[in-house]
Amino acid sequence: MALPALAVSPASGQLTGHGMDGFYRDGRRVLSRCELQVAGDEPLIVQGRLTGADRARFIGTIRRAGERGPDPEIRMERLRSADGTEQITFRSSAARPVRLPVE
Repeated sequence: MALPALAVSPASGQLTGHGMDGFYRDGRRVLSRCELQVAGDEPLIVQGRLTGADRARFIGTIRRAGERGPDPEIRMERLRSADGTEQITFRSSAARPVRLPVE
């Protein structure tokens, strides 16, 4: 492989350490696990796709106990770059401020 950097993951965006998942640099895997949990659970991914040759975007929701209505109030966007960086953004439509532990 002649690429300087590469990221491989399933549509969920979770790098579990199984199979080929991970960040690769110069043909070597430098990171095999990178799992996101919010309030003790994985986000429910509703879309995962490439946005460029070196970028992927994962959109998900966070379900909380006691939510009113059928739509989740918390949305998550995870932008991953082949250089090994990620940006994770949460958006809330809840009527009150929400605090959730993120691991």
